[in-house]
Amino acid sequence: MAIHSKCLFCGYGLSVADEMRGKKVKCPNCGEKTPIMAEEEKAELKQKYEAEMAEERAKIAKARREALMGEQVTPSHYNHLRILANILLFFGYLTLIVAVILGLLFFLTDGKAFVGESAPYILLLLFFIGGFISFIIYKAVAEVVRLFADIGDAHNDTIEVLCELRDIMRSLSQRSTKTAQPKPPVTRP
Repeated sequence: MAIHSKCLFCGYGLSVADEMRGKKVKCPNCGEKTPIMAEEEKAELKQKYEAEMAEERAKIAKARREALMGEQVTPSHYNHLRILANILLFFGYLTLIVAVILGLLFFLTDGKAFVGESAPYILLLLFFIGGFISFIIYKAVAEVVRLFADIGDAHNDTIEVLCELRDIMRSLSQRSTKTAQPKPPVTRP
């Protein structure tokens, strides 16, 4: 009974005798010695290849899950921006607290804490308005800075996932070229 196989180097179809199973046969097309595998060996190789492919797919799925779930794939390079945002928020809340304290001081002392007749009302208005406006400005700037940090981290995460996918694709293409390297057919005189 004949065994049908393909050359691992050029893909040429071979038909050899049953007793050649497990041995190497010279390919009539390219001249390379190619192994004729038993069915068990073919099944074992196929199973090993499928396990490697499943592992690669699991790596890709894990990287995608991490990127989609917002988990940091790499440490943040933008922590200094987050610290700046927290400092800005601190100063914003501080100005708001100062404005509220000055307003309470004005009302509790019936304006005696401030000098002059119309000066207390003007000062109170300035402190309240200035405090609230500065709080809003500090808060807005802090949110913009935090947004820039988040965008930078998302950009870095995306680049890392794409680099991992590139490396996986390169390793897969190298494996496929190692297992079946087509060679030009040999011409016989």
